[in-house]
Amino acid sequence: MKLIEIVNGMDVIVKLMEKEVDFQLAYKLSKLFNKLGKETDFFNEKRKSIIEKYGTADKDGSYFIDQKSEDYKVALKELQELENVESELDIDLFSIEDLKTFKLTALDVMKINFLIQE
Repeated sequence: MKLIEIVNGMDVIVKLMEKEVDFQLAYKLSKLFNKLGKETDFFNEKRKSIIEKYGTADKDGSYFIDQKSEDYKVALKELQELENVESELDIDLFSIEDLKTFKLTALDVMKINFLIQE
């Protein structure tokens, strides 16, 4: 799975964790959150360092990269490479039965599709 898939799926995982479910599913969600959270933290740290490397700080200390600069193209390439890093995680996938407990939007399902075993 790619890092960007993990990052995009985390908000759905958090949404699922807010619901009361049986212990087995709660435990599965908790383990999944911990493993995906480490990958998300790694992604966010690397993303921040790329933006700080090529960006300029504004008055409040936030960094931005001027889209007209040569650095923008380089930073964009590095960010895309980061997003496409493959992560090999040993995780228990959701079954369709696991997810019947929840009301999910089609967008939610798309975001966690890589976590669903058919």
